[in-house]
Amino acid sequence: MRAFSQPIMEAALKASNEVNAETAAVNADFKRVLDSMQAFRNDAYFWWQVAEYSYDTFMIRSRPRA
Repeated sequence: MRAFSQPIMEAALKASNEVNAETAAVNADFKRVLDSMQAFRNDAYFWWQVAEYSYDTFMIRSRPRA
């Protein structure tokens, strides 16, 4: 398995953001949930960068090579 390339990931994110914006424009409940989820995600990224990212990166580098 291989990760998707950066251009593919960027295109997928752009398409997802466009669909979310279109849906939020016509569905107030969706917009409320999306806004809440995005606010939580943005706050959580700070913790993730400090705690989880460092640990995951360490574990990936430390795994045995077969």
